[in-house]
Amino acid sequence: MSMLLAKAEYPTAPLDLQLQIGWLALLCMTLLLVWAWTRAESVRRALFAREDPRLFALFRIGLGLITIQNFWNLNMHWRMLWTDEGLFTADEARSRIGRAALSGWSEVDGFLDGWALLKFFWGKHSLLLINSEPQFVQLYLGVLIGVLVLFTIGFRTRVTAVLAWLLINSLYNRNAVYLEGHDTVFRCMWFVVLFARTDAAWSVDNWFRRKREARLAAASGAPFDWLRLLDRAGHWLWGGLWAWLFCRVVRFDPQAVYVAVLAGITTSLVLGLVEREHMRASATGARAPARFQLIPAWPRYLYIAQLICIYSATGLYKTGSVWKQGDALYYSLNMDHFYRFEVATQWVSLYLATNVFRVMTLITLYWEKAFAVVAIGLILRWRHIHRDAAWYKGMQAVTWRMWLGRAAFVGAYLVVYRVLVLAYPWCLALQKDKSPTPAGPGLASLHVVFGVVIPILVIVWHLLGRWPIPIGKVLARLSKRMPSAVVEQTIDQELIRKWVFGRRIWLGIGCLFHGMLLATMNIGMFPVIMVWMYVAFFEARPVLITGRWLRDQLRKYRATRLLAPKLLDDALSDDQVETAEQSLRRDPRGPWWLDPWLFVVGPIELLRTRDRAALVATTTRGRARGGRIPDVVVFGLAAIAVALVTMRGLEAKTEDSGKGTTKAAFVGDVQSHEREQKRAEIEARKERIDRLGDAGHWWVYLGLACAAASHFRRRPALDTLPEDREQAPAPKSAPPKPEPSKPEPPKLAEPALIGGTVLRTIALGFMLYQIGAIGTTFIPRYSVTLAWRNEAHRVFGDFVQGTNQSQSWKMFAPNPPRGNTFMRTVVIDADGKPYQVGKDHYTERPYVFWYNDRERKMHRRMIGKSKWYLRYWGQYHCRDWAFNNEGQLPKEVRIFKLRTNIPPPNDLAKAGVPSDPRKRKLRTELIETHTCDADVVTPQMKQRRGWPLTDEDHARIEREAKRTEADAISTRKLWTSRKDFGGASPEEKSKRADDPEGDDE
Repeated sequence: MSMLLAKAEYPTAPLDLQLQIGWLALLCMTLLLVWAWTRAESVRRALFAREDPRLFALFRIGLGLITIQNFWNLNMHWRMLWTDEGLFTADEARSRIGRAALSGWSEVDGFLDGWALLKFFWGKHSLLLINSEPQFVQLYLGVLIGVLVLFTIGFRTRVTAVLAWLLINSLYNRNAVYLEGHDTVFRCMWFVVLFARTDAAWSVDNWFRRKREARLAAASGAPFDWLRLLDRAGHWLWGGLWAWLFCRVVRFDPQAVYVAVLAGITTSLVLGLVEREHMRASATGARAPARFQLIPAWPRYLYIAQLICIYSATGLYKTGSVWKQGDALYYSLNMDHFYRFEVATQWVSLYLATNVFRVMTLITLYWEKAFAVVAIGLILRWRHIHRDAAWYKGMQAVTWRMWLGRAAFVGAYLVVYRVLVLAYPWCLALQKDKSPTPAGPGLASLHVVFGVVIPILVIVWHLLGRWPIPIGKVLARLSKRMPSAVVEQTIDQELIRKWVFGRRIWLGIGCLFHGMLLATMNIGMFPVIMVWMYVAFFEARPVLITGRWLRDQLRKYRATRLLAPKLLDDALSDDQVETAEQSLRRDPRGPWWLDPWLFVVGPIELLRTRDRAALVATTTRGRARGGRIPDVVVFGLAAIAVALVTMRGLEAKTEDSGKGTTKAAFVGDVQSHEREQKRAEIEARKERIDRLGDAGHWWVYLGLACAAASHFRRRPALDTLPEDREQAPAPKSAPPKPEPSKPEPPKLAEPALIGGTVLRTIALGFMLYQIGAIGTTFIPRYSVTLAWRNEAHRVFGDFVQGTNQSQSWKMFAPNPPRGNTFMRTVVIDADGKPYQVGKDHYTERPYVFWYNDRERKMHRRMIGKSKWYLRYWGQYHCRDWAFNNEGQLPKEVRIFKLRTNIPPPNDLAKAGVPSDPRKRKLRTELIETHTCDADVVTPQMKQRRGWPLTDEDHARIEREAKRTEADAISTRKLWTSRKDFGGASPEEKSKRADDPEGDDE
């Protein structure tokens, strides 16, 4: 399977085979959906559970601090990276980077309308594309750090999280020369955190909530909750303030901001009045507030899926000979850009390169390739924890569904097996003579693994479930000092789950791997942010146990006792979090704006009775509402979705089996009627695809309608409180015979579900769409996937681009570099004298790298795959030289590439002495010469420094003003004729063309 993701020159697969692979992939996904449907109750309990909020609180604090450190490391390069005096001027950045985002913006008009503003944010948005003056950028960075601090302490966390996400992407989208792998992780993490309730514990927001609810509970009667109104209005005012500031910067009319804030505050006031009337009518005051309220757990699974994709893709891309030989770790550690300790690294490599390093390399390689196994461990762990629950036993009691699920899972396994066998020969790199690589050895390995090893492991697993193997007697014979817990040990499924599929193995290896990287390699924040994502694999309990242990250890010594105040006792206590019953009583149906019962039944009852008691009656009757969508309906919706995907797949057929493109190739000797026929076929295909897209939208509406209708159904007894079950009507059947003892009513099932059928449906739909969008980015670009990969990517491409989640994980793949590259920049002044500027990181480097200087990454990128940066790098140094030399421009800038080779590990072992990186043979090559022109220093830059303007500068200002006006006119015309983001339909455009008055308007 790893060969499917290698990058080289491959044979072209026949079109029929491409389509066959695509249909098999769709069949596999369908079978997995059937398997999940047969376990619907278990899937529902896992994805929609309520959990302790302190895990996400810890995640919020760590994410905020790590992000602050990440951008603080870039502080030394801020002028070069993001200002118009740096690598890109404002015009260069707009034309090269922000053309699509600013398609509805001009310097004269600003944003032309609201659709232009939406287009700006739905893509590579960056506020620094609009204003990148040095003073503004300094202010921008200060605001970003301030917002991150507020997010870390949990002040207005929901609004602050959105602001941080927008501000971070603004920096990333202004310049990409410094980006590393961990920046992609930051993009993905900050997007998902928007949907997580990170404010429900250890935050200023939660402290405000508790104080407000405590005062309300202590008050007599049912007064209006002014503090809650201020809290709700505070979020609207806080968000409105930032929106207003943005409108001021971009010169956009903030009228919509005023309307939104006023509507939000008005809604908050109405909700407060309704809540007061409800409390008065029910004659009950506010309850004592719980310190921590349970929150939805489903965002954690998005983090888990993202991390599995990262590791699996990274491992599968590593297909080169260096990885297979086990020398990748040696080369990585000995790269001059990555090792942390110069002398120690070379001496350690001398003794460990051909033994320990190779073992560690192979462990790392196969750990990454097989990291998805941890998902199996999580599923087995969920089964082990909840197999004695009433809802799980009820699910298992439906025998036919269980066997159908097993059959679907086995079918999906066989389909994957078949896909690998079919695709493998077409995914082997061609040999030097362009002949196909023999596929026999690889296919034999596939048959052994999928046809023998895995089936045997599955059989052993089931045998251990029926007949565990006791090993206590054997251990007792080995040592009489064994504790009883060890002596009674058995080899069973639980032992295999913990030590083969469990988190302790897979995450433990990850902690050791990233810990070693952090200690021995200078690669920035990547190890830190990756390990921090491991938090998502746990619930709050392990974190609390660890926190209590640390608290107790700190209190043992007088010097550290102040670090463990009494405040930690409540923060880490299990008694401070509400129970599942309390959570369901507080929030039985989810947000009020997603409750169809309140919107339909509430107004009817209120108008009919005209009494505030109707509020209580409606709420009380609705507590037991929110039943599940019937399984038959869910199955039908899934079948419709598969049918739509199938019909969309049928449109992916193409006659071009070489490149896999769907465009017809017209040649000169084709008759005109044939060309017209081809063109008509293409237009007809586009129309069918558009109709299928519209059908997909209607399918979404149908799913939401089913969820809204199901919200009026009563929930099962396991999901309702005892008082709600008593209100349920008795079944229409014969009265039961008296029994000697009445059975106890069912208890509330745990974990309790988040309230609201509509809310659960939206959350599930978003999860599936997000996972599908991320998954399509990892489909390999090979001939066996060309017929359907692009079609699948079109479904999610806009979403991935719009949310800034584009990602690629080809780090050190297919092989790590086996040499070092450096960049040296030399400025030739007006007198012809050379001066080296900046660091080349070869002649000036410390023996110990304590911090990660991103300039080394920038140099490698500019002299490597992104040489187009060199022109702008030369312009920047021309400009910077003038700034530092009273406006005198240099003659030219020369850029050199420096290279050294890393000796192979076998040669190093034969030599018996470590390799000195400062004495390796250095090869120098001139790769760019940039002549400095006077245009690199604009009149605006001179005005900032108080330099006098010349006649040429004034003429240039006039030319730029005319060009700006002409660009504004062109932008208006192009924006009017657009087809996306609210653009007019062809019928409307033709109507406007026939109406001259409309054109004037």
